[in-house]
Amino acid sequence: MAAEVITRAVVKDFEEWKKGFDAGKPVRDAGGVTSVRVFRDPEERNTVVVSQSFASLDAARAFAANPALAEAMKNSGVQGTPRIEILEVI
Repeated sequence: MAAEVITRAVVKDFEEWKKGFDAGKPVRDAGGVTSVRVFRDPEERNTVVVSQSFASLDAARAFAANPALAEAMKNSGVQGTPRIEILEVI
């Protein structure tokens, strides 16, 4: 069953975060991400939501638990603890 990882985070600086996010493509590729959509809150410009698709729920869970993901988020300027949801596609 396909799955989606939805991450909502507040970032220190959107432009700097976006550079870090773009540089994280190898982590996403290695984790089995099949597509990505990035959203930005129009009222809170440093709040982002990232939707990442996976072929399986297991792949989504493994990706979300990957320490490299946490490190990449920290290095790109994510503030506090992001909200990460893993959802099945039905």
